[in-house]
Amino acid sequence: MRRFRLSDPTRSKRLYQWLLGGFTIWFILLFFVFHSIVLDLLATPPVPDWVIPYDKDIATRVREMTHGYPIEGMSEYIARFDEKTAGFLVSIAKKESSWGERVPVLDGRDCYNYWGFRDPDNTLGSGGHTCFTSPEQAVRQVGKRIRELVYTYDRDTPREMVVWKCGSSCSQDISGSVQKWISDVDWYYDDFMERKSQVLGTQSERN
Repeated sequence: MRRFRLSDPTRSKRLYQWLLGGFTIWFILLFFVFHSIVLDLLATPPVPDWVIPYDKDIATRVREMTHGYPIEGMSEYIARFDEKTAGFLVSIAKKESSWGERVPVLDGRDCYNYWGFRDPDNTLGSGGHTCFTSPEQAVRQVGKRIRELVYTYDRDTPREMVVWKCGSSCSQDISGSVQKWISDVDWYYDDFMERKSQVLGTQSERN
């Protein structure tokens, strides 16, 4: 008759302790990784993609405000951003380039940079400003940066958005030019927001 040998209790206990120890270590590591990911998500909410459903109301407001200026042709792209981002795209462009009348150029062509945007990773035009290849690329890249400042860094007023003009140094800069930038951008930003009720009212009358 074949005899079955009972396993060594000491050996089984060691194997159990080894498995339990390994499981505990992995659990702790996974906990810290998951905890770190959750904290990052809470601290830095994701910036939504720029391609949201086309907003006819925003496009109408942009065209009415900028009629006759080069930026009017960008209204269809600006209308694919949310209202706050679109408001800053319009108001900052007015201050930085008079809606496209003063722009950087490259080899004699328009760089479509109406916001004084600088990114050293892109092709640069006159004045060291980014030179875009198309109006769509310009609005998309600049709008994405503005949207990031609004929703990730909570800069949703012209006073807080003044970092666009002078970066972090603005916190200690109370010069007249900084105050003028804030007041001018604020005026056009408010004008853009106030036109919403006018546009909606006109649409209601037509219906």
